[in-house]
Amino acid sequence: MTTQLNEKLVLATFYDLTTFDNFDWGGWSSFNPDDSSAIVLQDGRFYLDHPDQGQILQIKKTFESFEQHTEYEVSFSFVRTPPGTGNVPVALIKLEGQLTGWEFLPSTEGWVNYTTKFEVDDTPRSKLELWFDGVTKVDDIRIRKL
Repeated sequence: MTTQLNEKLVLATFYDLTTFDNFDWGGWSSFNPDDSSAIVLQDGRFYLDHPDQGQILQIKKTFESFEQHTEYEVSFSFVRTPPGTGNVPVALIKLEGQLTGWEFLPSTEGWVNYTTKFEVDDTPRSKLELWFDGVTKVDDIRIRKL
């Protein structure tokens, strides 16, 4: 009997997914302690909700480290409720408080997936902040190294 051994080389890469399932923040926390953001379960879906449209949904998470001179992708699902009201929907990406990217987001009638990129400069970084202005529901936040 001959047994064939398949060897695979697996390279460690950066990948982080937060689905908010079972009310789990996945390491994220509110940037502002007075923020009214909360995880909600509705129609079988867990998501982060911000009921006050006059406020910015701001969350932060500390990672071990982002590699210098490396590009990362951020994707998330969002809803702007109600569509067409409040501030212009914008997503801001900050590393250690420094703005690294921002995107205008489209108005929505339902859940929309959105993907953008950011690049880490020559300074070591570990704290990622996501700010959503004009967006009231966020889900499935994924960060990965490109």
